[in-house]
Amino acid sequence: MKKFVVLFVLICSMGFPQSKQTFNEKDWLGNWKGTLNIIMAGKFNTVPMELWIYKTDTPDKYGWKTSYGQGVSALKKDYFLYPKDAERGEWILDEDNNILLDFFYGDNQFHSFFETQNILLSSRYDLKDGKIFMEVLSAQKEKQSKSGSGKEECISYPIYVIQKAELTKN
Repeated sequence: MKKFVVLFVLICSMGFPQSKQTFNEKDWLGNWKGTLNIIMAGKFNTVPMELWIYKTDTPDKYGWKTSYGQGVSALKKDYFLYPKDAERGEWILDEDNNILLDFFYGDNQFHSFFETQNILLSSRYDLKDGKIFMEVLSAQKEKQSKSGSGKEECISYPIYVIQKAELTKN
């Protein structure tokens, strides 16, 4: 494990050429639709999903609206997306309720990693070949397992829900 961490830190500290670091709004803006697959141990469910990414009246601030399900039971969330330091790939997904999530943009993907209600969530929105591939992984903190000891200690969090969708622009 120690060798992996040293290698990871070494690689991250090296200079990288800028590749697909610049957010190209014309590729991302639009109404995206697809099916969200929800995968749990022994269970599988699907719901319709939509993602709207649009310009707002404020320069460099975008609306980021999601909808899961249909009709009156649909879960809808309105966010705002804006750069914190676009050159470094640092963006903010603002829930417009005092909750700000760090989004990292690189290689034409947005990534976030956060904790809420003792659940760890990792999300990825990957724009590839004219589609957005979305994936959210969830792990419960209390289900962690520890191995190794001292500097070699490792904490693992088993994934218990995978949500993924392939969204196409309408």
